[in-house]
Amino acid sequence: MKRKIKGCCFFLLLLTSFLTAQTVNLDTINPLSNAYAHNDYWHKRPLWDALSKGFTAIEVDVHKVKNDLVIAHRNPKMRKRKMRLTKQYLKPLWKLYKKQNGQIYPNYNKPILLIIDLKTKAIPTYNLLLKELEPFQKMLTLTEGGELQLGAITIIISGNRPVDLVSQQKKRWVFLDGRISDTGIQFTNDLTPIVSDDWKRLFGHVAGHQKIPKRDLEILEMMIKLTHLEGKKLRLWNTPEHKNIWSQLLQLGVDYINTDQLDSLSDFLNNQSLLVYDK
Repeated sequence: MKRKIKGCCFFLLLLTSFLTAQTVNLDTINPLSNAYAHNDYWHKRPLWDALSKGFTAIEVDVHKVKNDLVIAHRNPKMRKRKMRLTKQYLKPLWKLYKKQNGQIYPNYNKPILLIIDLKTKAIPTYNLLLKELEPFQKMLTLTEGGELQLGAITIIISGNRPVDLVSQQKKRWVFLDGRISDTGIQFTNDLTPIVSDDWKRLFGHVAGHQKIPKRDLEILEMMIKLTHLEGKKLRLWNTPEHKNIWSQLLQLGVDYINTDQLDSLSDFLNNQSLLVYDK
């Protein structure tokens, strides 16, 4: 009897989540050009929680497990219930794309970034990703022969990046997440449109969420300048989750604010003058 009750509860939970996802009304959402959902799949409603808060950059970690791309931060083989990239992200985005005349958010004509962090070996995982992206190419940003054609979704590869393979492809629907160490070495913005790096590695801890120390500000300002000179956007992960730091990052010109706290960042950005910060 207990097993039946548990099974019913689990089914009702899944049904409620499914129905809620289908009723998200993006017509009323303010798209936030600076909002980056880190490890988006950790939330109760992967993808939908971020979209319902106006996020325009969404990150998901994937592992190649046989012929599937399974979503997980660490080894997904230990999980009984596995989420898959196509079912959880690509198909729902495709439905939105078709429903809303080639856009994800109505009246928002910029691409949504889907950052796919490859956790298993770069080349076999990337090749499987290309196969899964094929049915959805119409909605994806494309670069061919040096020309960029913006789509509703821009796919960015992070983690185990097959840099040489991707950079050699003359026609592709994917781009790379750059690193600070990549700046100045011929990686164009149609290969690495975004540059990301680890705040803790660069700056350590900011005590009490106070102002960023002056010595760190000087380094950060130089990073922003170098990134923007190459026509790229900057994101830092592991940043302190506090509005004092977010405010400073925006004012300095950091393009994407990385967060696990969707509600807090959404509320913060909706109270800002976004036109000032939209680089």
